[in-house]
Order: sequence, then structure tokens, then C-alpha cells
Amino acid sequence: MKDARVPASGGTDWTLWPDAFEETEAVPLLLDELATRAGKARATSILVELGDERLVHQGWVSPAALAAVPQLVQLLHSDCGAQKEDVLDVLARVATGTPEPHWHGKPAEEDSLPSLEERAARQSAATVGQSAETVADGPAACYAAVAGARSDIASLIVNRRPMVRAAAALLLALFRPDDTTTGVVTARLSTEKDDRAKGALYLCLSSWQRAFGIALDPTSVASPEAKPFAELCRAVARAHCPVLRDQDTRKTLLEAADSPPKGFNAKKNLPVSSRRLTFEALRAGYPDAASAVGIRGLKKGHHSPQEVLSLGMEVPPPGESWADLPLPEELSDEQGSFLRAVTEALPESFGGSSSWLPWPVAKATGLPTDRADIRRWMGIDPPGPMELVLSGQVEGQPVAWPAYRWFRRTALGLVPPEALIAALRTHSPVEDVIDIAFESTAGHVYDLFSVGDWTWNESILHSVDALGSRPDAAESLLRRLPSMVNGWDALLVTAALTRILSSQGATLPPDCDHVVALAIDDRPPLIELARHVVRALPAARRNTIVLALPLPASLEIKLTMWGRRVGPRPQGWAFLDLAEDRTAAAHRAVRAIAAWQPPSPRHRLPAMEALATLVALGDIARPMITEALQQATPTGRETLLQAERTLSEPPE
Repeated sequence: MKDARVPASGGTDWTLWPDAFEETEAVPLLLDELATRAGKARATSILVELGDERLVHQGWVSPAALAAVPQLVQLLHSDCGAQKEDVLDVLARVATGTPEPHWHGKPAEEDSLPSLEERAARQSAATVGQSAETVADGPAACYAAVAGARSDIASLIVNRRPMVRAAAALLLALFRPDDTTTGVVTARLSTEKDDRAKGALYLCLSSWQRAFGIALDPTSVASPEAKPFAELCRAVARAHCPVLRDQDTRKTLLEAADSPPKGFNAKKNLPVSSRRLTFEALRAGYPDAASAVGIRGLKKGHHSPQEVLSLGMEVPPPGESWADLPLPEELSDEQGSFLRAVTEALPESFGGSSSWLPWPVAKATGLPTDRADIRRWMGIDPPGPMELVLSGQVEGQPVAWPAYRWFRRTALGLVPPEALIAALRTHSPVEDVIDIAFESTAGHVYDLFSVGDWTWNESILHSVDALGSRPDAAESLLRRLPSMVNGWDALLVTAALTRILSSQGATLPPDCDHVVALAIDDRPPLIELARHVVRALPAARRNTIVLALPLPASLEIKLTMWGRRVGPRPQGWAFLDLAEDRTAAAHRAVRAIAAWQPPSPRHRLPAMEALATLVALGDIARPMITEALQQATPTGRETLLQAERTLSEPPE
């Protein structure tokens, strides 16, 4: 493999500057290949790999990006196979951490990256030759490094190729200009003939005015353009400058909204959409018109809901906790009308998903992310269980709220669980309460599993507490019992029914034992509910269910992003001690342990669960353990010995 410190890559010690994949060899080798005149197709492929993966990846600017800036700038003056507009695009990504630079008018609520003003204020001295650990603010240092190449970039404003001139203007738009840069852009604007390049120059001047307060010379945007895209960009610049807004500018933007002119070629890595430029300019200068345009565009899929939403209501940055969801009647008339129009304009799906809002916007506003929820919340679609009104007491005051408010406020800690349970216990008819209980355990409804620390555990526990004390629920629950196919629903129904029937000296009907087996859940705190259901059954039925449960030999230890365990679970190990035939239960447990083999790295033995089972079975398991030790595998023998020692210890 080539030395990673060859002169062609700047003589940099690349071992100090890893890329986004924590590798230190790929970036210098790719830069060297570019510098040695790679073919056009190969050069394009290299720059895509650098801009999309190695230097900037999913919004993260790697340390290698800072070290690569000098070599990328050198490519702007070379005759290598790389297209200069592609190199300029990579530099823009390094400076901003995104393929869509900030002059593009990206709404603040969508953007977690620092603004241009923030980046300019945070510029820090960073010289290639340090180690990445010594650069205090990597993104700001990258921004500063690219900004330091303004003169190199400005020299391309007069390049013979229009796409290079356009890309250079758009990159200059990201940085506070000096006198030389301003002069170059202004001079070129007066002579530029290409529609796209001239549009980019207008956008550059507009960005300087918006981001850095550089006054926009009215004479530079005074004369209408004959070519449509340049005229749109001139109108965009005027719309973002309060003193230059007029009816002609508004008219130009509205015409462009209906019939967007052809702009930059996205294949050339200039991701500027005429439609987006128009919408953002209308939002800045003519918000009333922007609302109408945005809602029309929402219906056609031209604009995202979060872009349009901020036109009619405040969308602050998300805080530590989710915002409370207001009731529709608590909105102002203007907000209510606007949200209704937005909701009615929502398409049925968004890239195959029913989620219409990204979670940061939902968290900041309290609005539900699912399209079906927002439509029911607004009263456009018929109400479901979560829209049913429950009456109760909160802090000594009577309230009547839809179920979604009770559950969400309980999840947020604004309402004590006891108040929710009391409201469910007193509501009539009881069928409503059962429907609400099932709906709340689904989790996705009104984002219950995202709000606060709420999980299905809380939904099931509170629902069982409410329904289990209502004898009038027994008939409806029994009627629904045979149709249960979901373990959570099955546990909810069997646990609530067990409480009701136990108070009447009865048990679950025998034809529903398959539902009991489905309801068995070994995860705390639901395991206690499941054990209560099994323990309440007659001995023979309990024995049949428990002895049929699997005894897995290994448990997957991988956790999901929410910290929940996935894969095989303890299952029978957590219930075997409830078997009526304890001898059969002990035989099953001992034989299973004796056959254990070493688990894979991603799995663990259910050793703790198995040990607890043997200890619970007590003296009846001890002779079986002694006998099994002679033929047990080394893996199983260890657990059996530990069980034997534990059972031999005198009770405390």
C-alpha cells in the first residue's frame, strides 16, 4: 500500500487526521489519485466519496476534512480530471457539514447545524500539522479553513464555464466578504450573460446581506432580467431585503411558484431548487402569500409539512421534554384555521410512512407525528378511543379531557397516574374504557411511547388497575378474550379478568388457556402480572401451560436503541416454579441445564434465571442435580454446581 504521507497529499501526517470511518489512509490516497489526473469519471466518483462519506458523513465533519482543505483548494487551480464545480461542492460541504448550504434558506427548525453567523463568530485558528485532538472546535475550524480560501474561490468567478462560475458564487455566499471579493462579484454581475451563473451572483449578494448584514446596493438588483432564473434570483434578493420589497417582486415570486423556471442542474451538485428559493423568499417577505403557496405545494408534495407549519405557529427548538399538546379549542382562530388547512392538505403518506412531522418538531410543538392522529385531533376524521372525553379530578379541580390529554399529561408527569386510573374507573360505558386501554398500549397513538418515560408497561399496568376493579367489565373482556392475538392485549385482558373473577371466587374459562400462554411476559414489571394470571388458574391447567413453555439455552444480549432486549427471553425459566408437578418441572430444568453449550459472543446463558428456578423448586431438585452432574456439559455443570451449593446452604 502507498505511504499515507506522500508529498502529493500535502506532506500531512494523516495518522493524526482520521476520516468519518476512523480510517487514516483512504483520504490521502484519494487526494493523491485526484492530483495525478484521474480520469473525469473516476475523479467524479472520488469527490462523491469524499463529500458524502469520508470528509462529511450524515452531518458530521470529520477531522480529515480540515486536513484536506489545502489539497482541495489546490485542485481548483490544476488541470486534473476533477470538475471544478464538484470540488467547490465538496468545499461547501466541509464548510457547512451539509449538502444543502445555509444560503439555501433552510428553515431554522430543520437545521441543527450552526448558522453562518455562528460559524463566523466561532472561527478558530487551526493549522494542519496539529493533531485533531488539539482543535477545539472542528466544524468552526473547517469553516474558517475554507473561508481562508476566498481569493482562490473568487478567481473562479470569471471561469469560462458557467457552472464553475455559479458554484464559486454559491460558495462565496457562505462567508463574510472582504472588499476584493465584493468587488469581483459586483463586477461580474454587471457583465454575466448566463442565466444560472447570474442567478447565483444574486443569491450570493442576498446571502451576504441576510447572514452578515452587508448592505445590498439597490442599484445592483434594480433592473429586471430577461432570463427567468436570473429574474427569480433577483426577486429573491429583493424579498429578503425589507426596504426593497414591492408588488413587482411579489408578482415575480408568485409566478415562479406556479411555474418554476429551470435553475441549476442537480447532477452538478448544486442542489438549488427554484421552487424552494421561491417559497423561502415568500416566507421572508410575503408570509400571507407563502402560506397559500405552501399549502398548495404540500398537497402536491413540493414542500414538507414542517416548512409550512412554521408559517402559522411558533416552532421553537425542542426542549428537554415534549411540549404539551393543546386542545384544538385552545388554539387561536388563526392558528386553528391554519392547522386545519395544513392537515387537510397532507398527503396520505410521506415516503411510505404515515409520519408527517419529524420528532424534533413534534417535540417542540406537542403535535402528534402521525397523520391519522392529527386528523382526528383536528376533527377532520371521526374520533377514535383516544378522543373520548374522560371526567376526573386533577389537583382538586374537576376536568373533562380527551383520553389523549390524560395519557400524555400523565406520561409527562403533569398528571399523577392515580388521577388517570380514577377517571378510567368511573367512565361509562365500560366498553369505552376497554377501547382506550387497547389503543393506549399500541404506543404509536399520539406518540405515547416517545413522550416522557412512558412505555407499554405503564399503559398495561394503569389499564389493569382501572379495569380490574370494575366488575361491569367482565362480560366485555370475556367476549374479547378468544380473539386476542397480541401478547400485550392478551396480558391486559387476562390480568384484568383475573382480578375481577378472583374477587368473585371464579377463574378464567378453560377454553382461553391458549390466550394465557400468549400473555406470558417475563419482563419486569409485567412479569408479576403474568405470574398472577398463571398462579390463579386451577393446578392442572397451570401445570399444562407452564410445562409447555420453552426453556431457551441462550439469551441474546443485544439491546435496541431504546435499551430493550431483543431475541430469545427467559420465558419458561421465569414460570417453571409455578408448575403443580414440581418433579416434572425439576426434571425439565436440570436436563436443559445439563445440555448447555457455550453461547455465541452475542448471547448469554440464562444462568441467573435457571439458578433462581432450581432454588425455587427446592429440595426436590437436589438429587436430580447430583445425578445430572456426571453427564453434564462443562457449561451446564458450572450452573448445576452453583445450584447445589446454594441449596445446601442453611436458610437464613
